[in-house]
Amino acid sequence: MAYKIILIEDDPLIAEDLKSKLISLGYQVVGTGYKKKKILKLVEDHEPDIIIADIMLEGREYDGIDLVNEIYKQYKVPVIYLTANSESLTVKRASGSRPAVFLLKPFRLNEVAINIDLAIENFKEELDFEKANELAKDSIFIPLNYAYQRIRKDDIVMIKADGSYAEVALDDGRKHQVSINLKNFTRQLDDDGFLRVSRKHLVNSKHIDRIDGNTLYLNGDLYSILISRSKRGEILDQFPILKTS
Repeated sequence: MAYKIILIEDDPLIAEDLKSKLISLGYQVVGTGYKKKKILKLVEDHEPDIIIADIMLEGREYDGIDLVNEIYKQYKVPVIYLTANSESLTVKRASGSRPAVFLLKPFRLNEVAINIDLAIENFKEELDFEKANELAKDSIFIPLNYAYQRIRKDDIVMIKADGSYAEVALDDGRKHQVSINLKNFTRQLDDDGFLRVSRKHLVNSKHIDRIDGNTLYLNGDLYSILISRSKRGEILDQFPILKTS
């Protein structure tokens, strides 16, 4: 299936020339233009595989970068920027929209074709990676019975160090022992909601129900953990504690 392309270009002669050349290479150009309303409607109607945008739009209050950023508020699509301006400020602004590539004018048509195919394939891989991260970001898989068991982070009450092992305590009372030290477990868990309250304990702040002096109570009174002296101030600062005097 031919890739669908939208061209953002304010010069109709240049747009038509590039369109005809892309069509000759087997691509499908579903629309050209430079006005915001038209481009957004084209993107909505055709769901393009890629956008090729000229950065400079003469006589406009906005440029190609602004238009791409507007598109990105609603749609995810790779973009190739065309520009005759290699100034660092322009490149820096454009980089904020994470383009696939910049092509400096004058460019060769084969450069455009190569970069279209690469940009689309790389973008698909990036989306697949993001989807995988999205699916797993609320969980962690731990080794259990020669397999990997998915554990929701919200279900973890605390992790306790036990030498070169870590004990994972869940809110339903189950405990799993994992062959990893607490430092490495914390690094791989990568969640700001977990607090290192002592040398031996990492606790899930969502399960802290009561603070009494230097003691944290989790899941009601099911677990009680002493906060180390050096950590007490830092830990208490994490919570909106009501001051009564």
